[in-house]
Amino acid sequence: MSRVVVVGASLGGLAVAARLARLGHAVVVVERSDTVGGALAGRERDGFRWDTVPPLVTLPAALRDLFLKTGKPLESVLSLEPAEPTAHVFGTGPALEADCGAHAADDWDRVHANAARRWDTVRGPFVESAWEGRRSMRRLAMQHPRQLARIAPWRTLRHEADRMLRDPGQRQLLEHYAVSAGADPRRAPAALAVLPYVERTFRSWWVPGGLRALVDAVHDRAVLRGAVVTTGTSVTEVTTTGRRVDGVRLDDGRSLPADVVVQATDLKQRRDTSVLALLLGLRGWTPALRRHTVLFPADAEAELDALFGRRAGLVTDPTMSVFASADPTVAPAGDEAWSVFVAAPGPGVVDWDAPGVASTYAGHLLDRLADRGYDVRNRVIVSEHQVHQEPPTHRRAPMTGRVGGLFRISGSPRRAGGIPIVTMSAAMVADAVGRA
Repeated sequence: MSRVVVVGASLGGLAVAARLARLGHAVVVVERSDTVGGALAGRERDGFRWDTVPPLVTLPAALRDLFLKTGKPLESVLSLEPAEPTAHVFGTGPALEADCGAHAADDWDRVHANAARRWDTVRGPFVESAWEGRRSMRRLAMQHPRQLARIAPWRTLRHEADRMLRDPGQRQLLEHYAVSAGADPRRAPAALAVLPYVERTFRSWWVPGGLRALVDAVHDRAVLRGAVVTTGTSVTEVTTTGRRVDGVRLDDGRSLPADVVVQATDLKQRRDTSVLALLLGLRGWTPALRRHTVLFPADAEAELDALFGRRAGLVTDPTMSVFASADPTVAPAGDEAWSVFVAAPGPGVVDWDAPGVASTYAGHLLDRLADRGYDVRNRVIVSEHQVHQEPPTHRRAPMTGRVGGLFRISGSPRRAGGIPIVTMSAAMVADAVGRA
C-alpha cells in the first residue's frame, strides 16, 4: 500500500483519488478552498445555481469507466440526459440548418468523414495516452508516418474550413471550436476538426442539477472507497529525498509523508484567451429558447483580431454561448438561470481586477443580447460574472516529471469538452501507479 497525497480536490483530483483508493492505496486529498470541485463547484445566489464553465458532457464513456472501476455504475448515482441540438444563429439571421443552402449537409458530412479518420488516429496516442509533448508527435512520425499525414499537423483549422466548407456560416462554426478551446483557428491545428465529430458521434449530455452534482458524486465515491478529503488547507511544498517524493508540507506547518504525490491543480502554461461567464437569474421563461444557443457575430474576423491580434482587447461583438435552464434544481419555480460564455483576450491584456472593468463589460453583453433579439434586461433578478484566466484544458502537461512518484494531471475543465480529458488523465495516473 502506497501513501498518496492528491493536491487539489478538483474533478481530476477526486477522480484519481477514487481510483487509487479502490486499488488499495491510502489516499489523502488536500484542497486549499473550503469546498471541492474547483471551477465545477459553480455559483449560487438567491435560489439560482449556475455552472461557471460550459456544462455539456462529451464522451460519457470516460465517466462511466470511472464509476465502473470504482464501484457501482454511473447510472446508480447520477443520470445523464441527452442534449437537444444546439441552435446556431449568425448575425441577425436564422439558425444554421435553415440558412446554409442545399450543399450544407453534404459539406458538413465530408468534414465529419474526414474527422472520423483523424479521430481513429489521435484518440490512442493523444487522448487515451499520457501526453509527452513533442515526444509524442515524434514517436507517431517515426512509427506511423501515414497516420501523421492523416493528422496533417502542418495544416490549420482555417485551411481545413476553407478547403471543405462553402458556406461562411459553417466555416465560422467550425472555427468556433478552436476559439472555445482557447486557440486562434488561423494558427490552430486542423486536428481540432475532430471536436464536432466527437459531439455528433458520442453526443452531448446534461447533468441534472448541473456539474456540481457530478462533482458531489465523484467526491462521494472517493470517500466511499476510503479517501480522506481535507479542505481549507494548502500544500506549500512537495518534499523529496534524492530524486523521489517523500511527502508534502502544509501551510499550517504540518508534513504529510507520501510515496506518491498527484498534482491535480491547473499548471501555469501559455494560454491565448480568457473566458468570461455572465450569470443571470431571470424572471419568467423565454419562449422557444433552446437549452443551448450560440450567437455568432456579423464580423468573425474582427472577433479573432480582438482576441489574438497584436492590438488585442475586449470584443465589441463577441460570439455568445448561452446555456439556459428552468430546471427547479437551478432556478425558482417559473424562472430561468442563464450562463452566458464569451471569449476574451488572455491574461495581461485586460485588467479584470480594475474597478468596473468586468461589470461594465457584463452590462455590454446584456445590451448585445438585446440587439440579437434576447432582451432580458427588464427580467434580471440576479446578475453576476466570473472570469477564468486558467490554461486551456486541451493543452495537457506531461503526466510525469523528473521526480519519481510525482504525477501531474488536469484539474478542472474550464473549456468546453474538457471533462473527459480530466477523467481520462486520472485513469492514466491510476494505471501508472498500479495496485497496492
